[in-house]
Amino acid sequence: MTTYTAIPNGDIDQDSPVTQPLLTLMRDNPIAITEGAAGAPRILLGALERLSAGSTIKYRADAVFSITSTTFTLVTNSNISFMQAGTVRVSLEHRRGAGGASEARIRRTRGTVVTAVTTFSTTNSTFTAETADVSIQPGDILDIVLRNTNSAVAADVQNIRYSCDPANFLWPVDRYGMIENNPTVT
Repeated sequence: MTTYTAIPNGDIDQDSPVTQPLLTLMRDNPIAITEGAAGAPRILLGALERLSAGSTIKYRADAVFSITSTTFTLVTNSNISFMQAGTVRVSLEHRRGAGGASEARIRRTRGTVVTAVTTFSTTNSTFTAETADVSIQPGDILDIVLRNTNSAVAADVQNIRYSCDPANFLWPVDRYGMIENNPTVT
């Protein structure tokens, strides 16, 4: 790990010469900051890049989840916590069983407040694709809840996706699914 050394003000005033030791510190200190070296200033959460909704899948939960209830029920493997601000694209497929309507809802929890971002409804018995771009802040949790308006039959959801611009890193606090397609650090 690179060593962090504070540069004294006397080394950078207008009358001070540009020296090899000063240039070395100017080269090494930013590296030491990014490595978290002892004594180095810390990079704050706000320094993480902002997310932009896009078509590159960064997180997925593929399994079919079924619920037979008229009460919205949390879909296993659908919730994810975010460390970044920005916008993420959420997509899913859902269908109803033999009757009623399937209702899939994207929820955002910010602090202690749970908000229904959008609710999709379908009476199709084949899977229907839905998409929404959702604004997020650090610490937000997004999840999917599902219900059928007819308690005697199931509603199903599958292929839950969280997508962004291909250049974005997604830094979630992973809950259940797989993180994929983050850019490679070189």
